Amino acid sequence: MEKSRVHLKSLRVKLPHGFKNKAERFLKDIAAREKLHKNIFIIFVNDSYIKKLNKVFLGKNKPTDVLSFDLGNEAEIYVSVDTAKRMALKFGVSPELELIRYALHGLLHIAGYDHKKSSMEPFMQKEEEDYLKIWESLY
Repeated sequence: MEKSRVHLKSLRVKLPHGFKNKAERFLKDIAAREKLHKNIFIIFVNDSYIKKLNKVFLGKNKPTDVLSFDLGNEAEIYVSVDTAKRMALKFGVSPELELIRYALHGLLHIAGYDHKKSSMEPFMQKEEEDYLKIWESLY
């Protein structure tokens, strides 16, 4: 596969008006910059759904913000809309910014970044913040 393909879906959650198209264009550009030549599915879900995934795959019986799965030629990134809304209120930012932050975080994991490795954490954080600045300048 030569190009990055990014597909956004929502399961039983409502996304902010106009968010899907903007986010899809933006994340496709980031995937290309990161040289991710695969189909990437970003699925927006509620806390209940992501909690089940978190329990099955990580053994944690609680909701989380984002989970990412690299499946070879494809990748799946699950983003909790409920968590994004709560955290947006807590940090005084828009729900759109928090949603894109989580999707971007998952995308960087698919690109090989790992904040759990202390040597990589500052680099991953900087990349995430730089990309978020681009998002904010565009939207």
